[in-house]
Amino acid sequence: AGVGAVCGFFDGIENRFYRVSLDPGSGAIRSVVDKDLGRELVDAGAPWTFNQFVYDVRPQTRPVGNEPILPGGIRDVATERSPARWDVAGTREGPVAGSVLLRAAMPRFPSLECEIRLWSDRKRIDIENRIRKDLTYEKEAGYWTFPFDVPDAAFACEMPGSVVVPERDQMEGACRDWYSVQHWVRAQGKGFGILWSPLDAPLVEFGTIHTEEWAGRLDVPRSTILSYAFNNYWMTNYKAGQTGDLRFRY
Repeated sequence: AGVGAVCGFFDGIENRFYRVSLDPGSGAIRSVVDKDLGRELVDAGAPWTFNQFVYDVRPQTRPVGNEPILPGGIRDVATERSPARWDVAGTREGPVAGSVLLRAAMPRFPSLECEIRLWSDRKRIDIENRIRKDLTYEKEAGYWTFPFDVPDAAFACEMPGSVVVPERDQMEGACRDWYSVQHWVRAQGKGFGILWSPLDAPLVEFGTIHTEEWAGRLDVPRSTILSYAFNNYWMTNYKAGQTGDLRFRY
């Protein structure tokens, strides 16, 4: 491939900026190499793969009604599920961009698609996740995980009217389980950083799933960003179940 071109190959896709490799056994994204930096951007020791879909199911164990969930109170026990395998459904090549399309299925999700797109003249990776979801009233949530390898990362979030550094800029009692961002999250390390943008899902969590921990302090041992894409945990004022065709772009 010439300079600026994008090509697909047997285990992923690459251009002059990045090489994105897939695991031959599961089809999951196992590696993202920044060619300019000459370094791996994915944390291989993280519990999740890059852009992994995590379906979090929790049995209803707390009282039904409007009772607040207090720190140290009744906690749900979560069961995490993910597709067992992603298959390459096709590739596209062109002078402007190239992409690889992955497909999977799992209970309650008859169709999952992931399209990874690289641009010939932009140092940017686009990921578009499309899911078809069945209706259930069981307590559930969906996450997309992004375990970046940015040693000693300092996070910053663009929020309405400001840029916030989690934990450092927060008052006692402020929410640390999740954050609502506008356009981007930055993970800045020594000598390089990553700018990550959730276009369709504004809630994010850092390090691991913190939902309903009511943490008094944010502890982030790994530079992992999680997109908290959907849930039906709330008792009032929200639709009890979610279904249909959903899209989440990053």
